[in-house]
Amino acid sequence: MMHSSVRRALQKKQAQSNIDSDQQAASSNQAPQRYLPRLELSKTGQTEPVCPYCQMNLDQMPKETCNCPTCGEEIIVMKRPKDRAVVLVNDQEAKQLNNEWEAYNERRDPYLREKGAHAINLEYSELWDKLGREPTLKEIKASFLNKDNTKPETRHADG
Repeated sequence: MMHSSVRRALQKKQAQSNIDSDQQAASSNQAPQRYLPRLELSKTGQTEPVCPYCQMNLDQMPKETCNCPTCGEEIIVMKRPKDRAVVLVNDQEAKQLNNEWEAYNERRDPYLREKGAHAINLEYSELWDKLGREPTLKEIKASFLNKDNTKPETRHADG
């Protein structure tokens, strides 16, 4: 396991390298290289047996979705992607966690992982310039699939 001060130093060096390459690109009238934004995962939800609506303590941590005995609202039991903690959430928080799980699972797509971070970042940059906005991972994957399907097949001569 890497010591935190070493990790911070490496992150700082990488950030400086990115700044330097953007400055070089700007000085040579090229667009700076864009990178996929870091996936932000929240710590949404209650890890203690507390109703996410009325904040009343529950006798025990529910194991599945149930109604609060005090306010009657539906308490949804989920795991959050940030730390895999079991949490109690309301409807709105459940939607947020579902979106986070979707984004998390998209990044773990085996097809995209096979392409590699460098190729993904290049495609991300190309699509950003083409679309005029930040592309989604689905758009990046579709672009890769489109390019893969339009490549001419190589034929081998049988001997």
